[in-house]
Amino acid sequence: MNTKPDYQPYRNLETRRLKLRPLGDNDLEELFLLRSDPEVNRFLERTPALKREDAREFMQMISIGEAEMKWLYWVICQKEDGKLIGTLSLFNFSPDRLKAELGFELLPSFQGMGFMQEALEMVLKIVFDSLKLRFIRACVMPGNTRSIRILEKNGFKPAEVSKTIHPEEILLNSYILNRAEMAVNGS
Repeated sequence: MNTKPDYQPYRNLETRRLKLRPLGDNDLEELFLLRSDPEVNRFLERTPALKREDAREFMQMISIGEAEMKWLYWVICQKEDGKLIGTLSLFNFSPDRLKAELGFELLPSFQGMGFMQEALEMVLKIVFDSLKLRFIRACVMPGNTRSIRILEKNGFKPAEVSKTIHPEEILLNSYILNRAEMAVNGS
């Protein structure tokens, strides 16, 4: 029998400068800013939030999906103020819970400071050491050089197959990281 893992121990994580935690009611304003920001949305295949209610509906969807263990969704915040500066998520888990897709986003005013690298390192360690996933895939729009750079820095390799988002026919570049390669590279 294949049971779903208990993700609760991994919901609150800390790095040197950051806290990664579940989404909460107090995150509405910053989440709206993140999901409505044109620079953030430029490389994401989603409809930007136009009003706070859009962000609230997204929060409800995340809450329901986490309760059903469809995904893990972390708010990235600085330790000193606890305000959302970005998010990192695992979703599209395979039925055997050995593969998942990775997504991340960061408010532009916090980009280029190493925050996403710090958060991603922590999550990758949890994913492979504790959750025992074997593969993680991340799909990136061509031209999103910052995301491609951070994926490659963390050992992700371009995959042969790219993912297409319908109906817009947007071609995404797929990057894969597997546990065996991560162990060999010492990441």
